[in-house]
Formats: sequence, C-alpha cells, structure tokens
Amino acid sequence: MFGLLPHSPIILSEVRPLDIWLLLGIGMVWELVSRGILLLVYKKKSSALVKKESELEIATRKTEKLQKMGPSKFVETSKMERSCLALEREVTTMKEQRKISTQSAEKILGRDGNMAVAALVFLLFYGVPIMTLAAVDDNQNELLSSLSIEEDAGASLTTPPPQSLRAIMFPISYIGMGMRVARWGLEDINNSMGGLVVMWSGQVFIGKLMDAADALLLVL
Repeated sequence: MFGLLPHSPIILSEVRPLDIWLLLGIGMVWELVSRGILLLVYKKKSSALVKKESELEIATRKTEKLQKMGPSKFVETSKMERSCLALEREVTTMKEQRKISTQSAEKILGRDGNMAVAALVFLLFYGVPIMTLAAVDDNQNELLSSLSIEEDAGASLTTPPPQSLRAIMFPISYIGMGMRVARWGLEDINNSMGGLVVMWSGQVFIGKLMDAADALLLVL
C-alpha cells in the first residue's frame, strides 16, 4: 500500500469507538473545568485589584505633575508620595495573596485532581484494551491474531506480530512512568492502548488551548 510515502498497512484487530469518545470527553471536560476555574477565579485579576491599580496609576500621575511644579507644591507632593507608597503596598499585598491562592488551587486541581481522575479511569478500564493492533504477516498480508505452532513436546509457540504500537508511538511510549502505568493489566502491552492514554490525549488538546488563553490573559 502506497500513498505520498511508502508504508506498510496498520491493521486493527480491536477498537472501541464509544469508549474512545467517552474517555476523550472525560479528559477534555475535566481539563476545561479545572483550568477554567484556575483561569477565571484565581489567575484573572479581581475587580478590587484592578481598582487599586487604577488608583495607583492616577496617584502616580498626580505626583509627577506636582513634582514638576517645583518647591511651591512641596506639601502636596509629599502627601501624594505617601499616598502612592500606601497604594503600592496594598497592591503588592493583594498580588502576593493572589499568587499564594493560585498556587494552592493549582496543587489541588492540577496535581491532586488529575491523579484522582486518572486513578478512577485506570480502575474502570483496567485490563480493557481501547485499541489493539492485529498481527500481520508481511508475505501474505493476512491477520494472524491467534496463530500458534504446536511442538512435539506439547509446548506452544506464538508468532510475534511484526508491527508494534509501542514502536509506532515512539518516543512517547518510552517517556515517563505514566505510559508504563497505562499498560498495566493489558494482555498485549506491545500492541494495545489503555484508557489512560486516550483520556490524556483529550486533556492535552484542551490544555494547549488553555495555555493560549493564559498567555492572552497576561497581556490584558
């Protein structure tokens, strides 16, 4: 089989489309909810902070204007400078409190929440292959899902498939402990995909969109 580039066919022996949609939905919804809460509740500037920053900007402009008037406005200038310092301390305190609360929420939603959702999906789909590649004979291009050769002594030797899902997904399949955990319980760990991988795919997709929203929020 040829296309723009020569390649051998990838034949599936099992695929669960409804489970794929369910797991993608779980990952996407959870990522959207958790990141949305962080973005709109914690990372976004509160109305009180915006108001204080606006007051500080106005006070700073008034102070600069008074400073240009010279010594005749010394008293008024001193009052405005003290007012600016007080507003700066308030703004700094509010930003520090916002930073602390954001870090705490990221720990709960980003780390603990993700681990809880992943553990739930792992338990519900333990040992269930969401997608499995079929064994293919290169010479005949036929399915060899359960081909075995019986020896005289009674032992069984199964012909290994020439295609491997781990090889197709290289190097992702070899990075991190998560991909190894996602294969636990699967009968064929080399050619099967667990539910965690599908759920993580949905999370990554929404996560990239939320990263763009985070960057946009910093500009505003």
